[in-house]
Amino acid sequence: MKQALHIFGKDVFYLWREILLVLALAALFVYVETRGGIVDNPFGMLLIPASCWLIARLIQAEALPGDKQYWVTRPYSWKSLLGSKLLFIAAFVSLPILFVQLAIVIASGFPFWNSLPGLLWTQVLFWFCMSLPLAALSATIAGIVPLILTIFVLFVATVGPLFVLPFGYDLGTLLGPFEWVKDAVLVFAVAAAATLVLRAQYRMRATLFSRIFLAAGGAVAAIAYIYLPLPLAFAVQSSISQQRFDGSSLRAGLAEAPFRQSQYLQDLVRVRIPISVDGVPPGIDVQTDAVRMQFQWPDGRVWKSSPREMVGLQKRAVEGNVFDGVMVLSRALSDAERNRPVTLRGAVYLTLFGNARSRTVAVKKKPVNVMDGIQCFMVTLPGTEFLCRSIFHWPSGVVSAKFSENDLRRFRQAISYSPFPAGLSLGPIETHSTEGTPTLDREVAIIIKEPIAHIRRDFEVHGVRILDFAPL
Repeated sequence: MKQALHIFGKDVFYLWREILLVLALAALFVYVETRGGIVDNPFGMLLIPASCWLIARLIQAEALPGDKQYWVTRPYSWKSLLGSKLLFIAAFVSLPILFVQLAIVIASGFPFWNSLPGLLWTQVLFWFCMSLPLAALSATIAGIVPLILTIFVLFVATVGPLFVLPFGYDLGTLLGPFEWVKDAVLVFAVAAAATLVLRAQYRMRATLFSRIFLAAGGAVAAIAYIYLPLPLAFAVQSSISQQRFDGSSLRAGLAEAPFRQSQYLQDLVRVRIPISVDGVPPGIDVQTDAVRMQFQWPDGRVWKSSPREMVGLQKRAVEGNVFDGVMVLSRALSDAERNRPVTLRGAVYLTLFGNARSRTVAVKKKPVNVMDGIQCFMVTLPGTEFLCRSIFHWPSGVVSAKFSENDLRRFRQAISYSPFPAGLSLGPIETHSTEGTPTLDREVAIIIKEPIAHIRRDFEVHGVRILDFAPL
């Protein structure tokens, strides 16, 4: 322990300029976040890179790759050396982030004890998703310049395909509200790989093994993250949720919608297919989280919906639960087969919401705590608007505002069913507005309906034609 503290003090003296920069940026981030309203905070774009630079400089102060470093002649215990580095990261990276978010919680008036789980979980995510992976990468590369080049190459390899791949290319699956399952897989894989590499490097300085392990582990984690199948994510979600609804009455199928729509995009045709969900009891809201469909011709040919389509379906403004699904076909296939009968098969992933809870609050310009970590308030510039905000995690259910007896509006938000109390975000406040522009009264009732069941329903329809969905 004495040796670890000695190394820690040496690193503080060596990196005091970088430490002051991180602390200054943290203070500026808090100042802007607590006084700048709902605008983007520019100092968050600087605090994270500055923290990463501090970690890289710290690890490479005692470079591990190679055999000609001066420090290897000193009687350093690998446990003391690694412990001093982790203590430094906790003191000058994790603690500033913790104080930043704690200051925002207190200044914003959110209840402390309700915010504590999200506050602590955010630190866990930053530790395992940023600090440890960067420390592991820095421990396997000799020199700051090669490290920066490696990070740049990784960034280009990750983001580059989004800009160069053609329209419609399937770059993995989209899981909508179940996206948290992919994130959890990635976080676990990255944390495990970083922990093993750091231990191997500081204990044995096994640089070649560590590099191979990082590359192989990163590739496996990326493949698992990109191509995690929707049925598996749905199974994970269903297994951890309390199914409090008997869904035997629910049926899904092709709806008799009043109109069809199609959109021609170069050599592709995007068709909208109306999906109906029947048998939903009164007082229960239903959301179609995802749909997978396919056309099958009598000769056995099959055209499947893209993994990146059919997520986040829009409910049609008609009576009943009718949703617009999307399917992308090739223009040549649509023109050649539009009049031939096909079989339409689909799987609809549904979530039902119930157990409504509500609380009526007075409309004020200053945020008022409502429930479940939500604050609501009114803004008047440039126009009158009713907003609600949450700390760390928006509720995983349907949140609505009732302005009058006949004016009930949902908040615009992408629902996530994540069981975790926070995500990986430096700014913990999330703000949403209602759909449309309501007429504000003196009081507003906030209603939250929680998920009570996740259900899959399959359907099959014979004798349909592409012409039914993509008219000329």
